[in-house]
Parts: sequence; structure tokens; C-alpha cells
Amino acid sequence: MHAKKEKNVLVLEFCDDMFYIATYWKEQGGSVPQYHIVYRQNKNWHVQPLSFRKTPFSLKGAGSKRIPIARPQIISWTTGHWKNMAVFFRDEERRSRLSVVFLHLVHRAA
Repeated sequence: MHAKKEKNVLVLEFCDDMFYIATYWKEQGGSVPQYHIVYRQNKNWHVQPLSFRKTPFSLKGAGSKRIPIARPQIISWTTGHWKNMAVFFRDEERRSRLSVVFLHLVHRAA
């Protein structure tokens, strides 16, 4: 089970009858929210964490607080038998510049 998200963020990509969700949350017992890709393949849900963040943050307490990471955006495309994805995001760890992570997650059946 996962800890409650700091903020409800979700981006959905639909391609080749598959759903890809880019979001972030803090794992139960963890202190650092991480980006995750959630996808459904062969009637099963899978989670691919992108565990590169090092800076914890919390929105607890009074008043409005600035979120140090942005809602991720995801795109997907097919190359041969492979499903490729790119996740775009902004993070203060990266001086709030646009960053991208490329993934090759899902092998399509021939």
C-alpha cells in the first residue's frame, strides 16, 4: 500500500489499447515522493517507479506551499515490438528545468 499523494496528479496516455499513467507519490514509510508509471498489460496492473529523486517534501502545515516537482506528462510510441515512453517533468532538484526520462517498458507480442 502506498502513502497518500501530496497532491492529486495524474496524466493518462492511451496507445494501442493500453493505458499509461504518469503520477507521483511517496511510498509508505518513505520520505521522498517519486514519479511512477502505472500501466495495464495482460489484464494486470504494473507500477514502474522512477526512483531518482533525493529531496523530501511535505505539504503539511498551514498556508499555501510551493510544490518542488511538477505534474509529469507522458507520451508513448511503438518501435518494432517495444513500447517506448517519455516522461517530461520539472523538479527543483534539476533547477526547475524541463527534464525527460525515456523508458522501454512493455514488450509487445509478435
